[in-house]
Amino acid sequence: MSVATIYSERMFRRFETDLGPCADKLRIPRAIFREPDFELSIDKYYRLLDCASRTTNPRIGLTIGSGMEAGDLGPLGHAAAASADVRQMLGVLSRYLYVFAHSNVLRIDVGPRLFAVAYDVTDSNIAMHQQDVELALAYAVRQIRALTGTEASPRIVEFAHAQPAYAKDLRKFFGGEMQFGRGGNRLHYSRNVLDLPIHSSDPSLLHALALLRQRGQTPALLLAGGGKASALRQAKNLCSQLGLQSQVRFLGHCKDVPGLLMSQQVCVLSTHYEGMPLSLIEGMAAGCAVVGSRVPGVREVLQHERNGLLVDEGDPEALADALERLLARPQEAAAMAAQGHRDARKRHGLALMLSRYEALFLRLLGQRPA
Repeated sequence: MSVATIYSERMFRRFETDLGPCADKLRIPRAIFREPDFELSIDKYYRLLDCASRTTNPRIGLTIGSGMEAGDLGPLGHAAAASADVRQMLGVLSRYLYVFAHSNVLRIDVGPRLFAVAYDVTDSNIAMHQQDVELALAYAVRQIRALTGTEASPRIVEFAHAQPAYAKDLRKFFGGEMQFGRGGNRLHYSRNVLDLPIHSSDPSLLHALALLRQRGQTPALLLAGGGKASALRQAKNLCSQLGLQSQVRFLGHCKDVPGLLMSQQVCVLSTHYEGMPLSLIEGMAAGCAVVGSRVPGVREVLQHERNGLLVDEGDPEALADALERLLARPQEAAAMAAQGHRDARKRHGLALMLSRYEALFLRLLGQRPA
């Protein structure tokens, strides 16, 4: 008999104060607050939220859902954040939510003027669904706002459960008309919200540069590449708002990336999600000390304090600390850069790539490598 489960990823990491006592009571290891791949039965997950709502925080679902970042759902959240627009983002969540939580379903219904985001739970423990439902719908609203850079709010919010004592907090967050005791759990938005673009660029590096400036350091930053026009406009506007025009240069398309990298001390990849972080590997191969976000793809390439530095995603202060460390300790930076250079050549060099392709083709042909 299979048991429906949910993966911790990073959704609980900031809420140990609210959830910790109940985790102890239910004999749930506190690893759920620290380990991204801890698997928890859906039943214990519901009981954890229900216990917290009765003992520490009656609106725990809203608290968690409205405080989560996209990446707190792990690879699913990162993939959603990398979407082009809200339509694609919700499509990713609706298709793959079952990978993260094995009994929960997200459905998107599009009409002529409105679209609905419906959330359903397929197990039979209905009495304990309230906090999970509020968490899920709050997460969806939070991500639509955060990733589009707008204050888009649903026009109508429907909940199957009865109106709770903290209904005013729900109204304040969701912003639309609240309806309780309905036949399902749905967010109703104006259809044009589907076409809002997702701003997938991470502004942490510019904010980190502003923090370094407050600390008396003004390193130059070169940003190479084109990218989305909307993301570029956003980055330039933020640069102006932070007063960094004299430090930041937007290079656009660069024909000689290796030459550019070899002329620099530090290479930074501040990102939400990567498949294979080629720009980071190129920086390592060019002899730069590298800093990357601790996200899937990057953390498989970088070993913290060995061949580079890892910082938490979306944390400008941690990124500023890492950059300050490399600038203040040139010998340490040089040692990590040298190790990164060796690792890039050993694990991602041309000779290795060719030998792997040769082995693959021979295997497909049913032959053994010489």
